[in-house]
Order: sequence, then C-alpha cells, then structure tokens
Amino acid sequence: MKKITIVTNRLDNRHNPTNGIRVGRAIERLGYLVSVVEHDALSAGLSEIAAADLVLAFGTLLYPRNIEQADIIARSKRPRTPFALWYFDAANPDFDHSRRKFEALLAVAPSLDWLFTTDHSFPWEKYVPKYKHLLQGVDLSDYRAIPPASGRPSVDVVFSGGCRGSFLNRRKMLDLIAARFSLVTYGSDSPEYVHGRRFIEAYQDARVAFVPAPPIEVPNYWSNRIYLAAGTGIPCVVGWAPGLEAHYAGGSEVVYFHDSAEMLREIDLLLKSPGARARIGAAGRARTLRDHTYEARARELIASIGGPTI
Repeated sequence: MKKITIVTNRLDNRHNPTNGIRVGRAIERLGYLVSVVEHDALSAGLSEIAAADLVLAFGTLLYPRNIEQADIIARSKRPRTPFALWYFDAANPDFDHSRRKFEALLAVAPSLDWLFTTDHSFPWEKYVPKYKHLLQGVDLSDYRAIPPASGRPSVDVVFSGGCRGSFLNRRKMLDLIAARFSLVTYGSDSPEYVHGRRFIEAYQDARVAFVPAPPIEVPNYWSNRIYLAAGTGIPCVVGWAPGLEAHYAGGSEVVYFHDSAEMLREIDLLLKSPGARARIGAAGRARTLRDHTYEARARELIASIGGPTI
C-alpha cells in the first residue's frame, strides 16, 4: 500500500482545513503518496480513486448531498482496494445528537470495506465487513509550531464546545465555575469558535482547561477535545470516562473529576499551585505529542487494513 486517496472537503464551514485534510497531511508525513478528491469534484477524481491502494473517506461523506457518492466510490475503485470510512463523532441511535449521522452511516455501510469510528457503542461489525474502534488525535504540525505557553495567562479556566440539547449538564457546570473563577468559553454557543493554532493560543491564555465527560457513558469514548486541550500544555481538569486512564494518567498527566464538587475542588487546587499546573501541563502535552497524534492513529489504521507502516 503506497498510494492513498482521501475523499473529503478541503475546508469546513468555518474555512478551516477539515479533519480529512489534516489526516492526509499526517499520512504524507509517514511517507505515503496522498491525493485528495473533493466531493464537489468527484467525477473528475474517479481516476485517482481507480489508481489508489486505499480510499479513505471521512464524515463529510455522510452529508445528505454526498451519501450517494459512497456507491460511486465503491464501484470506481479496484476490486482489491479497500474503501474505508473514519468517522469522528458519536454514532448511536439512542443519542439525539447523533441520530441523523447514525442513519447516514447505515446508508453508506453496504459500500464500505472498513469502518473506523471513535464511538463504538453500536455493533457496527454486524453491518460492515471490517470494523475497528479508533480514536481521534491532534495535528502535530499545529502543536510543534506553537511552543508551550510562557506568558502570564489572563483567565483562570477555558472551555470550548457546545452546551445545548444533550449537553445541558455542561452549562450547569460552567455556571458553577463562572461563579467562583474567571472563565472564557468558545464554541457554537459562544461569540468565537477556535480551531487549529487559534485553539492552542486561546487555551494557553488560561491557567486550567475544563474538559467535561461525554453525555453518554460508553467505554473508550470521549471527545477529541481531551487531546486538543492536553496538547496545549496547560493542565486539564477532565470528567472521568471509562477507559480514559489508559490514555492519560490521573494526577500526573491530567486531573480527573467525578462530580461537580470534585471538579471545583480540583480547579481551585490547581489555581493555588503554579508548580502543579506546570508539571501536569507539561506531562499532558508530552503524552499527547507522543501517543495521540494523527500520525500515530494513521499508522494504526493502515496496519489494521493490512498495509505496511513506513
């Protein structure tokens, strides 16, 4: 396996590089030949798909206007070329936030050879020939370009993400934090959405990052924000989730909490201890950049499919 074709949009709706583009760049850094076929130019890119040793699509394939492309891709690739989809969000019919994407996944599943998801709360192995649970990661090029924070932070706590619908409990926790500490929030429910290097800069302007647990308790599922936040080098106070300790050691690489009282206590302790903040932040960043990058995940994906790792 040498030539890999990525099927995705180049930019998201905020004009940032999509996750598919970021993964493609990581795969290039591993030494593979990578081409990109955009959904709006699929017809022009069918020759790239036909020449590929692996075709890899992402969540953009699940947009209503793109779902029918799964069958076109499956018919255009060579018979022995795997067609894989790597989906980065929750995909469970019982979770309101993900029901539409779940239905879209069901629609494209017959065209796939491999499915990789960050949420494995549904038995996808019954619907696709090959399935693997594979978590997300960080774009190493962003984090290497920006060193650990060295200035004086202007705010106590930072958070990014949504707070509506299934995430209302986050809003309650954020209100508790704001009542005791200075807080800045980013995301769909805030004035600014931060991404890429701007995300890193925004987090490094805070003393502590608040990373809530996911709204569903599924072993080995959590938001990618844990990796994004820990990689910035500031200490993360993280809602505990089953399986997360295998990715970050509690007390040394991040600080876990199980309820709101413990959350407030851990934030307060970190704010009173610059030494602990520096130590935990540095350890969390080192673990992220060593183990939780797109390069590391791409090696695992390619090895699972059966291609050589370079």
